[in-house]
Amino acid sequence: SHLYPIWLSLPCFVLKWTGFDTNFMTVNAMYAMHCVTWVFGDYYMYKLCKELSGKRFAIISLIVVYSC
Repeated sequence: SHLYPIWLSLPCFVLKWTGFDTNFMTVNAMYAMHCVTWVFGDYYMYKLCKELSGKRFAIISLIVVYSC
């Protein structure tokens, strides 16, 4: 989808507008936006697994995902 690159570029526009658009800040701002997406994805995966199969299965599913 074209929405993900737009999401990642939002802090770059702010950095350019403020004049802080160095290589370090650009890369780390995009990484920070990716981490926000990652956290929301993990949270909703946990919520879905918990609703479908219970808390124990939700915890085990997150452990399995990150052990690979």
